[in-house]
Formats: sequence, structure tokens, C-alpha cells
Amino acid sequence: SCNTSQEITILAHQGHSVRATSTNAGVHYSIINRICYQHHWSLQKPVGSHFLHCFPTNAPCILELISTVRAENDVEIQSGIHPIVSKPITH
Repeated sequence: SCNTSQEITILAHQGHSVRATSTNAGVHYSIINRICYQHHWSLQKPVGSHFLHCFPTNAPCILELISTVRAENDVEIQSGIHPIVSKPITH
């Protein structure tokens, strides 16, 4: 079975929305949202497509981090999100 980061990558490339992706992958949508907006991945969104189409080539690195903070509730999510978005991206 796919691990979470692979699952999100596949869903993203298929053009699923953030909410659909988070539901299918079991990751809270706010985590995906925050990371995407943090790195401005949505700014070049083609008309009519979801901004997840604009994942950069290093998205799997980010998604691997997302998969480490799968949380059961918002408290865990809030405590787990900050170290992720502040981590420098290596290309």
C-alpha cells in the first residue's frame, strides 16, 4: 500500500482538491494548505485547474514531512505544523 506522501503526490497530480486529497490521504487539509501557501505554490495555478497541479519537483520532500505529522485532532496539528513550515527547503 502507498505511504502517505506517495498517496498525496498521486492525488495532487490527478488534480484533486486539497480537501479531497487530505480526506483520501488522512492528512488534515490545513497542513497541506499552509505548506502550499507558505511556499506560494498556488500563484502560478493554470485557469481551471487545482493549485495542487503546481506542486514543485521537490514536493515529495515536503509531503514526507506532512506524513510525519498525521494527527487525530487540531491540537496535535497546531503543535506539529510550525516546525514543518519553518524548515528550509533543500532543492
